[in-house]
Amino acid sequence: MSFLLPSSGSSAAAEKQIELQKEQITKQDTQLAAQETNLAQKTQAGMKARRGGGLRSLLSSERTDSELGVTSKLGGM
Repeated sequence: MSFLLPSSGSSAAAEKQIELQKEQITKQDTQLAAQETNLAQKTQAGMKARRGGGLRSLLSSERTDSELGVTSKLGGM
């Protein structure tokens, strides 16, 4: 009947496994929170950029034709 009772070695291993799983869950929760924070920051930055964009988007250094979008006359050409 000794096979019904866990030995002290297996219970220690089970406790160690449970502890490792708890650590993994904690790490995953931390990573998920960081991803949510990053997404929220990107969303806020996008909203802020759309609100106060003005001519800055036309003069962006990322555009190769940034100067073509700016004219001195109102209404275009």
